[in-house]
Amino acid sequence: MGKKTVLMIVDDDKDDSFFFQLAVKELGKDYDCVSAENGLDAIEKLNKMELLPDYIFLDLNMPLMNGKECLTELKKSSTLCKIPVIMYSTSNFSDDIQSTKALGASYYLPKPANIVHLPENITLAMLSAR
Repeated sequence: MGKKTVLMIVDDDKDDSFFFQLAVKELGKDYDCVSAENGLDAIEKLNKMELLPDYIFLDLNMPLMNGKECLTELKKSSTLCKIPVIMYSTSNFSDDIQSTKALGASYYLPKPANIVHLPENITLAMLSAR
């Protein structure tokens, strides 16, 4: 049996996080998903994990530590900096896209209005982030 691809969703919106995790389940048994409520929660969880996720999907606007602040912290860590970070936000502003890429994001995935295509959008984002 092969290794599962583990995704981490970092999002303070419980509905968005739930639908993301549901979409990951639709990808099949070779995928698993862990979650964090904000950037601070994500950093704390990642520092305690034995097996790090293969990808981090990071929301932009969150309390305590937003996506840009979290991305900056991830890129400072010698172990966490290797994980591709995919920004996952409702924002389509080119400033947000450009600034997060400048901070080290591998890809920018806008949150879809309709979750039907979310599993294929996640797959595309992972392929593009590598």
